[in-house]
Amino acid sequence: MPKLTANSLLELKFISDPQLAADGSKAVAVHTVIKQDSKKEPPYYQSSLYLYDFKKSKRLSNNYLSDSHARFSPDGKSLAFLRRNKDEKAQSWLMPLDGGEAEKITDSKQESVALFGIRTANKLPWYRAVIGKMK
Repeated sequence: MPKLTANSLLELKFISDPQLAADGSKAVAVHTVIKQDSKKEPPYYQSSLYLYDFKKSKRLSNNYLSDSHARFSPDGKSLAFLRRNKDEKAQSWLMPLDGGEAEKITDSKQESVALFGIRTANKLPWYRAVIGKMK
């Protein structure tokens, strides 16, 4: 068995927050890895979204610091999620699952979006951002 070292952490992969589409045909999950761009920079976590259709998986996002909290739209045709890049606040995004780029649907200037969703009745997004210090 190989000896574990601090660098062994860079090989770990974490899967979290799995979500099943309403029709049960697909799921989405957050994949997180620890990356280090150079020996001079500290390691950091990078999270991406993966779509599973139970026959194969497909990476939906790449090259962003953190994509998380993915949720299917009520009709199952889109995926809403939180995205944060370096030095930016987390925002809600919406991505069509039949192809195309994700579109930012919130622009919270004060703080990162902490919670969001899509209303089933009118399909409109909602979000909550914490403003000020938590006590």
